[in-house]
Parts: sequence; structure tokens; C-alpha cells
Amino acid sequence: MDSKINTTNPEAITYQTEEISYTILGGIRLEGLDRLRVTIKTEVVNRKFQHYLNNPDIAALAIRQNLDLYSITQVEKLARLIADRLEVGVTAVSKDLSDITNELEHYRLQQIESKQQEQNKIIKPLTEQERNAPCCP
Repeated sequence: MDSKINTTNPEAITYQTEEISYTILGGIRLEGLDRLRVTIKTEVVNRKFQHYLNNPDIAALAIRQNLDLYSITQVEKLARLIADRLEVGVTAVSKDLSDITNELEHYRLQQIESKQQEQNKIIKPLTEQERNAPCCP
């Protein structure tokens, strides 16, 4: 599976499909694995069906929303809002949001592991000689 997520800028993580661009503004928190709170910006980058534009002024605007990607109610509500406002398919948006959640979970776990490895490099265990040495010269 090819990753569509771009984490080059951890404060503006992007995910793009043929039709829609998603940006996770402010990045993600590494602590609190029981939630995945994000601020997401969604905008159409390549409209598949131009004739669907019922209201071109609104359909061209970006949508910004904060939500917990682990809350199915919030995710479904956002998927319907995006589909309605940007005039795209709700099924495709739901799949995108699911893919984004999976990719962000994977990215977050990599970041946690990397952080733990860095901390392990810093902590150097004392040798027996260092433990038995007097505290002050």
C-alpha cells in the first residue's frame, strides 16, 4: 500500500486524493493513545464532476473542523458535511477519513518509538565502579 500521507511538516500533515486535499493543522499529540484529536482542513483540488456545482461559491471554500478521529459520530458528521458542502461522494470521504486515521496512527506510533529510542540513548547505566565511587571528591 502506497502511503498518501506527507509528514514532512509535522505541524501541517497532508493527505491528498485525486479530488480532495486534507491537511492536519497543528500536527497530532503523541500522548493519549485513546484519542486522536485533530484540526482538519479539507478542500477540493480537482473536481471530478464540474456539473455538480449547485453553489460554486460555497463548494470552492475550504472546510476547517476539529474532531476526534476515534469518535465515529464526529467522523460520520464531518464526512456528510464535507460531501454536502464540497459536493463530493460521502463514501469516498468516509474512506479517506478512515485511511487518514490509519496512517496517523501508524505515524504516531513511529514517532513514539523514535522518541523512546532517543531517550534510551541518553540514559546510560552506571558501571559498578561508578556506583561504588564516593559522591564528592
